[in-house]
Amino acid sequence: MTTICRLRVDREAMGGGMERLATFGSLLGRRPRLRCLFCGRNADAVERLVAGASAHICDACITKCVAILVQHVGFVAPAAAEMD
Repeated sequence: MTTICRLRVDREAMGGGMERLATFGSLLGRRPRLRCLFCGRNADAVERLVAGASAHICDACITKCVAILVQHVGFVAPAAAEMD
């Protein structure tokens, strides 16, 4: 099998583009396989999937990571209003 191209996609940034990407994937005979690197859930099973340089992480795993940092390191998560 020959790889034609690799795509990294952030669902939120793409807006309606995910549907176009899925259509493009089905035209090639396969669907995009975007998954969380930590839990393995695919993009359709999570609310958000954040793209990094070479991996993706879902919103649930981000929440778990923050909880671990709070518990073990004393990290103080910023309020949602501060992040905007």
